[in-house]
Amino acid sequence: ILSVIGIACKQNARFVSRNSNSTDGNSCASTPELSRRKLPVSKDKDTKISEEIFTKVFSEKLMARINDLKTNQPLNSYLPLKLLIDIYQLKNNQNFLGNNDFSVLLRIAERNIGDLSYDNYLRKLFSQLLINLIKFQIVTKEKIEGMLDPFDFTGLRMILEVDAGEDVVSGELLREIEEAKL
Repeated sequence: ILSVIGIACKQNARFVSRNSNSTDGNSCASTPELSRRKLPVSKDKDTKISEEIFTKVFSEKLMARINDLKTNQPLNSYLPLKLLIDIYQLKNNQNFLGNNDFSVLLRIAERNIGDLSYDNYLRKLFSQLLINLIKFQIVTKEKIEGMLDPFDFTGLRMILEVDAGEDVVSGELLREIEEAKL
């Protein structure tokens, strides 16, 4: 998965350099907002800025797609969420999303877990994502407190307590939250 993201970063960098407005190749015109930005002449800096732009756009689009997920959709529509579940199976990927996107992700997960029944596949995916985030210490008390709008696990804990007796995944997520003291 990460190699696919790396390939996409390189393709985005090539796209940005091919779609430049200026003759000197220093401006980026792939979108109106980017056309106002001047890219430095150095290729190393160009690549770094292009990757930063790609990462920001990629994570924003990923959050938008995850936010639009509905129950009873074709299974391939859940791929953005499955991508995050796979990425966050390792602790070394903890900086994949920025704090703002991370905060949004936690709220989307809480809303879906609260709105859907415990046997719903989408709820199980969101629960598995949160289990990975907590288990691999990607979500920590310090990280939550460092957010501009700190996430409170109280509501999620109450929802999970109701379903923990009937649902293994809800019980596992509740245990992870309690062990992490979130």
